[in-house]
Amino acid sequence: MQMKRRVGWLSGSSLIISTMIGSGIFISPQQVLKYSGSFAISVIIWACAGVLATFGAMSYSEVGTMIPKSGGEFPILLEAFGGFPAFLFAWTSCVVLKPSALAIQSLTFAKYALAPFFGVSCPAPDLVLKLTALCAIFLIIYVNCTSVKLSTGFLNVFSVGKIISLIIIIVGGMTMIARGHCDVVITVNLRL
Repeated sequence: MQMKRRVGWLSGSSLIISTMIGSGIFISPQQVLKYSGSFAISVIIWACAGVLATFGAMSYSEVGTMIPKSGGEFPILLEAFGGFPAFLFAWTSCVVLKPSALAIQSLTFAKYALAPFFGVSCPAPDLVLKLTALCAIFLIIYVNCTSVKLSTGFLNVFSVGKIISLIIIIVGGMTMIARGHCDVVITVNLRL
């Protein structure tokens, strides 16, 4: 018996986009701007981080062409360091990294999903935030267990939503910079 391939080009691209564009991009800019103290320095920090991420992606692509096996980092670590370090990474990934990433993403989703109901001056209570994140996790589990087609549909919609959100943020920020409103951008971001 062989499984049918149900993940097409669009869904595969959406999976990569969703993996690369994490939820941290929607939270960390405020902290970078707050602690750098300057809009120009925060832009330089983001540019350097972009260059560093590009180098990391290039390294991954080179290693991926040298070791063309499926399994993410596991076969790379297995080939380079042997079974024990590869097992430790796989175990850590399954027990710590992936669950904590899902928790952070769900809490981020809950924060933004509840923002229209509670506002900036009165943030959502922790219990409501955590219950919303838990409901999001259960929804993800249900969708992934129900069908591949439904799962890839959700993935496509949310990937497009992330891209549109980033385009709106980038275009809005560049428009504010072009108009000379850097002080407004800093003030608004520091309040969040």
